[in-house]
Formats: sequence, C-alpha cells, structure tokens
Amino acid sequence: MARDEPLRDAARYLAELHGSLPKAIARLTAVGTLAGVLEAAALFVFVQAAVAITSPGIDALSVGGLIARDRLGVAFVAALVCAALSAVLHALIARLVARTAQVIGDEARRRLTNGFLFARWSDVSAHREGRLQEAMTRLTEGATRSAAHTALG
Repeated sequence: MARDEPLRDAARYLAELHGSLPKAIARLTAVGTLAGVLEAAALFVFVQAAVAITSPGIDALSVGGLIARDRLGVAFVAALVCAALSAVLHALIARLVARTAQVIGDEARRRLTNGFLFARWSDVSAHREGRLQEAMTRLTEGATRSAAHTALG
C-alpha cells in the first residue's frame, strides 16, 4: 500500500488543479474508443477487399468476410470514410490532451501566483531571488506533463 501513496497524492493534486479531470478523461476515452472502432472497421474491410481482389478463386465470404464480391466498391468507400473519420478523431484526441494539459498548467500558475501575492512578506523575503520563477516553471511543467500522461493513459 505504501507504494500507492505517491500515485494517490499526484492524482489528488491533479484533481485539485483541474476539477473536471474525470470529465476530460471520460471524453478522451469515448473519443478514443470510437476512433479505434472506426479504424478496426476500416482495416477489416481493406483486408477483405484485398483477399477478394488478389485471390480470384477465393470468395471473400469463404474466408470469414462479410463483403460480397459485387459490393467491394461500396465497401472500399465505406472503409475510406471510416479511416478518414478515425484520423479526424485522433486529431481531436490530441487537441483534448493539449487542452487538458493547458488548463492544468494555467491553474497551477494561478494558484502559485496567488500564493505568492497573498503571502506574508517575511515568508517571501526568506527565499532567494528568482525562487518564484523557478517554482513556477517546475510546478507548471510537472503539472502539465503529468496531466498529459494521465490523459493519454
């Protein structure tokens, strides 16, 4: 159980920085699943078409396919549409991941800036110059990277 503590702490910290992280992950999961299904459908149809075209003595239906030889043109167009939609959804996934990481980075910067601005002067003056910038860079970089990894995972 002790090994899980850093992971729980990181998840709790990310949840504080981005309250709707579960929603973002749910969206990514749904879009990713749909993209995968469309990609699999496109590959299935392409393989069936390849079998039917390259093996004139073998009917695609006899090798477990669902496409009759006279419907290959329609199936090929459907496969192209599925592949194109899958590519669009993969681009959307990349955008969702980037947006999630951006929101978390912005929230981390906002919280650090507010903490600095509302801190007591004795606490602020106890640190060396440039400490805020260093903390800002490390915190936002770490939060953004972990958000991106979490979203992609």
